Amino acid sequence: MIAKRKSHVVARQVDDEAVLVPIRNDASTPLAIHALGPVAAFVWGLLDGARASDVIADMVSDEFEVDAATARVDVATFLTELEAAGLVEVT
Repeated sequence: MIAKRKSHVVARQVDDEAVLVPIRNDASTPLAIHALGPVAAFVWGLLDGARASDVIADMVSDEFEVDAATARVDVATFLTELEAAGLVEVT
């Protein structure tokens, strides 16, 4: 799975966390503010449409000292949630 941030979502880094705000409302992205904790903010920063979720999970595992299997499940779940919220495109 590869995810890319949608261009109409503005992100602001605040320390090690992030805030996401869609700047236009359409059928796929309800207007809502999303607060991301440190791990989610780290993942968000990597969603450039070029890295596979397994690669991102390996980076999460290295950065946050979590086992690779847990990181893979957590990253896949997070990407699914972002897609459902209309914040990313997943291929």
